[in-house]
Amino acid sequence: MSICNLHFAEPSIHQSGSEHYPQTLVVENLARQRQDLFDASVPGGMIGCYITPGLPFYFINRQMLNHLGYGTEQEFVSDIGGMIINCIHPGDHRLINNANELLQTMESYATEYRLKKKNGTYIWLHGAVRKVITEDGRPAVYSVCFDITEQKKLRNELLHLYNNIPGAVFRCRFDADFSVIDANDGLFDFLGYTREEFASMGNKMSAVIYPDDLAVMTDKIRNQLKSGNTIHNEHRLICKDGSIKWISIKAQLFQESGDEQFFCVFVDMTEEKLMQARNEELYRQEMSNFAMLSSREGSIQGRINISQDRVENYLSTTKAALCHVGDTYDQIIFNLADSAVDPAISEKISRTMARDKVCRTGNAWEYRRYRYPSLCPGQTFTMKIFRRPYPDLSGNMGWSRKNCILRSRSSIY
Repeated sequence: MSICNLHFAEPSIHQSGSEHYPQTLVVENLARQRQDLFDASVPGGMIGCYITPGLPFYFINRQMLNHLGYGTEQEFVSDIGGMIINCIHPGDHRLINNANELLQTMESYATEYRLKKKNGTYIWLHGAVRKVITEDGRPAVYSVCFDITEQKKLRNELLHLYNNIPGAVFRCRFDADFSVIDANDGLFDFLGYTREEFASMGNKMSAVIYPDDLAVMTDKIRNQLKSGNTIHNEHRLICKDGSIKWISIKAQLFQESGDEQFFCVFVDMTEEKLMQARNEELYRQEMSNFAMLSSREGSIQGRINISQDRVENYLSTTKAALCHVGDTYDQIIFNLADSAVDPAISEKISRTMARDKVCRTGNAWEYRRYRYPSLCPGQTFTMKIFRRPYPDLSGNMGWSRKNCILRSRSSIY
């Protein structure tokens, strides 16, 4: 009898029962090859740690080592002292610890954090994290990471641009609540809320839009969108301190991954609205007084928009009429100067009240005791020039119109 071959096997702690260990090694080798192929096919890096204090190192793949600038796994482990927490940015420690606490109730989560490279700089990563149980029964997490450093840089540059634009700038979805996606500091400064407080309210503009305005806002927007992608509205917002402010808002509609969104810019126009209300109330009072004081000899009162060169409103008895609604400012000044008794006064009115001169000055002018024998003997005439401020979308106070108040009554009063 001859012995054709001999087989020797050394007992292994990994071998169990009737396991054929050479076959096990083949299976393990195939599994390792599959894992290497999977690692190479994943576009991002992979890193893992045990869920214990300090986050002890579990594994890292080749792509992740490349992201961090290391040549070997041993070099990386030695540099961090075997603890993943040592390569996480200090400002993200609490975030990572809080995120890992979530694994007590869920199997996975996504987060963004910074890891230190070999050269000491940090890169931003978006990590999809999943909880696993390792071969030795210990709980651990592994994270599939994507380098988002450039996106973060662009986002910060955009936010810096946002914060240097006067007024509030934000993006929101065109949904029932006008959900805010991102915003500059101007929005929160205007409303008086911190970003965290606004987030706790749902990050939605509907929480701060005046209810009466919100009820009709969607219909107003849709009507404007029939003629283009740009809208312009004026409505009220309720601030944290309970005050109500008026805003002038312009927005551009665009599509983002099939989602309708608005890019919005608004400025505070509360003072303009209050001034407009005061002017309207004063004018109503003036018209009321005019009606009571008008006499049979004749009276006139009106308002001229000098910037737009037209009479906005005018009220007079037929005998005392100087102009009509729609007349130009130059026509009124010509009629006024032509009706003066004193030629010197006529020349002074024409020279001093020339439209181009009035438009350049912010002074208030008053003229009294000008006689108009051809219109109404014994009358005095008063003209007052004033300007109305209006904020433009850059936040600067401009002067959108210059107005003139005309008043005339009989000298017997």
